[in-house]
Amino acid sequence: MALTNNEVALIKRMLQDGMQNAAIQFYFNRPDRMVNNGRISEIKAGNRGEDISAASRFEVAEFIDTHPLTSAEKQEQGEAELPRDEEAATQFTILDDETVDFIADPPEYLNSEAQDQTELHSELAHKVHVLLELGENALGTIHDPVRRFSEAIRVDPNSASITQIWTRGNSLRAALSAHDKSEELDEYALGRLEPMCAESLRDLVETYNVFIIGDPKGMQLDRERLGPLEFEKQKKSLDEIGGVLAATKDFSTEGAYEQIERQLANALESEHEVNGEQAVKVASNTSTNLFFTLIRRGIYLIKETLQTDFSDFLSKFRKAGYYVVGAHAVAAWPPAMTFLANNLPDIHKFLKNYTVNDSVLFYLEVIAKFFG
Repeated sequence: MALTNNEVALIKRMLQDGMQNAAIQFYFNRPDRMVNNGRISEIKAGNRGEDISAASRFEVAEFIDTHPLTSAEKQEQGEAELPRDEEAATQFTILDDETVDFIADPPEYLNSEAQDQTELHSELAHKVHVLLELGENALGTIHDPVRRFSEAIRVDPNSASITQIWTRGNSLRAALSAHDKSEELDEYALGRLEPMCAESLRDLVETYNVFIIGDPKGMQLDRERLGPLEFEKQKKSLDEIGGVLAATKDFSTEGAYEQIERQLANALESEHEVNGEQAVKVASNTSTNLFFTLIRRGIYLIKETLQTDFSDFLSKFRKAGYYVVGAHAVAAWPPAMTFLANNLPDIHKFLKNYTVNDSVLFYLEVIAKFFG
């Protein structure tokens, strides 16, 4: 069984970081596939996977941390597992320049023979084009949401993001819902659209609804729901953390920040109905995923910096708040780590409201003291 492209990318980074062939084999050998020294040497010499880029250091750290052998070792030492992401949301990674980026999640049909989904994708691209052709004056307040949806759907499918398509499509659902409610009021009610605009939007949304439930992750996103009390609680929590999330723009790619900003805006503008519940739940998941990613990066960086027994470090921290003053080790920590330290109370409150387990909050406090 051959190495996958992802495995080759990981091996390339491990080699670049000076890891020995035998140590690399340790992570890729399986009962049904042994990776011999020759395969590693071929990658090192550039004779295998020459067109595959090396993984980032964060991706390697994630791979090692979630490896079954690592998990068994941590369990033996009493080290709590790091928080893992919610699947029904945007997920993030850390680039080698310590910038936060979002993980691409192209439509699932690209990996299958789902002809219906391919046709629906093309149909959506055509229908949103027709809607935009009505012009900005006719579209009024929905011009920007329609334009954003067009940008998400009318790209090379391999570059598309199903979470981004869902986020922007949900904005169109909300706009159509607002129009339908306005028809029960007077003709000047807020949200009322021109008849041609409304019917064109309805046609687009109906096609979008069929498309999104045909994608496994799209269906997962569409199933997110909240009860009345939980809806208000999470919406309030998002409102309170909004200013902190805005500060992530300083160390995020444009694409990553757009996902955070747009989902937050959709959630805060939502009402308690199906679309609103979905918007709030997914925005909460995405915000949590962002904090989880930063927490994992913080722990990996502490381990890299200490170069000592991490379990012993945690034990001392629990007993006496023991920590290393970061300034003695590095001239300047990554902005994301300073961000966690500076916003500890607000992030702690948000995650606690999200009912994460105590080990996550403990790791957050460790990071805040280490990098603060």
